[in-house]
Amino acid sequence: MKINVIRCKNIHSLKGEHIIHFDRPPLSEAGLFAITGPTGAGKSTILDIITLALFNKIPRFTETGNESVSKNEIEKAGSVITHFTDHAYAEIDYEANGKEYRSTWQISKTRNGNLKDYDMTLATLPDKTPMDLKKSQVPKQNEEILKLTYDQFVRSILLSQGQFAKLLKSDEKERARLLENLTQTAIYRKIGKATFVKCAAEEKEIELLQRDLSFMQLLPEDQIEKLQAEAAVHHEISRRMAVQIEQLNRHLEKHETQQKLIQNLELTKQNLARLDQDMLQFGQTAKKLR
Repeated sequence: MKINVIRCKNIHSLKGEHIIHFDRPPLSEAGLFAITGPTGAGKSTILDIITLALFNKIPRFTETGNESVSKNEIEKAGSVITHFTDHAYAEIDYEANGKEYRSTWQISKTRNGNLKDYDMTLATLPDKTPMDLKKSQVPKQNEEILKLTYDQFVRSILLSQGQFAKLLKSDEKERARLLENLTQTAIYRKIGKATFVKCAAEEKEIELLQRDLSFMQLLPEDQIEKLQAEAAVHHEISRRMAVQIEQLNRHLEKHETQQKLIQNLELTKQNLARLDQDMLQFGQTAKKLR
């Protein structure tokens, strides 16, 4: 997440309209910088504006810091809106995942001096196109864009607000999830999980192979040599038999050819006999014709 601009009007002690550009010099070129000033100057208010505009919550506003800022809460606490003012807003322009957004929180009073309910909007920049969201849906949408819940946001981004102790006191699972979201390394957790599953499967396969191997007994060297010698003898016998089979196949082909010739000769003799008989009959016919 990158914060570009913060705007506010009549929030806490910051009466009137104020704007801070983090995307312009000198802050854009400052690197690290500190927010300093006397008590009540509005240092913490700057941080309150961020969470108010994003999540409709202020960590130090209520006892737990997790309650939403509503009209009733403002009236009860007598805070958030600068005294003797009728309208207040908190707005932040930020970048996340290569896109720019503007999240706004605002509230105003009626002519009778009664507070109206707050309103929240979320728009894309630079076209300022508002998203089709209800005010109650804006904080959740900001969480999805930032990949951080409100609780994770205040534990990581607003550590200067005394939240560092909460991060240290978080359980191991919550701390790992928070750091994973901050560094966007969820893919490495998935890779690690897949690697663990693959490794477990391979180890199981190795275990089975080793168990099967334990049931196998290797032959003595002399017995292996004896079997190799026998295999060589059988190989030679197989080679000789292959030669004999080839010779027998050739003899068989000759025999089959001879049998065919004998059959053809017999057929020829039969044809000659029929021709002799035909000639004899034709001789008698020829005598009559003469």
